[in-house]
Amino acid sequence: MSEIVHTQTQAIERRLGQSLSSTKILAQEVRQNRGLFPDFEEYAQEVMDTVGGISNLQLAPNGIIHSIHPIDGNEKAIGHDILKDDSRRKEALLALHEQHMTLAGPFELIQGEWRWLDETPSF
Repeated sequence: MSEIVHTQTQAIERRLGQSLSSTKILAQEVRQNRGLFPDFEEYAQEVMDTVGGISNLQLAPNGIIHSIHPIDGNEKAIGHDILKDDSRRKEALLALHEQHMTLAGPFELIQGEWRWLDETPSF
């Protein structure tokens, strides 16, 4: 049983690392373009297709969600100020202060209830 649990743990860690790489890829592009991202939709779709297992990607300069891909079904999240949201502020400020990615949640989505991806992650 211990071996099975260990194998599943490793699979989950690999999948999580793969999914989080999308954020690192996006951050690198933001840095290279000094915060400007005119082709965000195309770029986000390419990252999502490449990495897989991602429901959306967002840009939130100054803590305000400015862009989200795909926009369909996620419209309500546009304009949401993460730094003024009591349920998200603490973790967002920690990430800003530490200058690295943090994990937090679960959160109720601003855009509505959780939607499963068409692709089922394989662990």
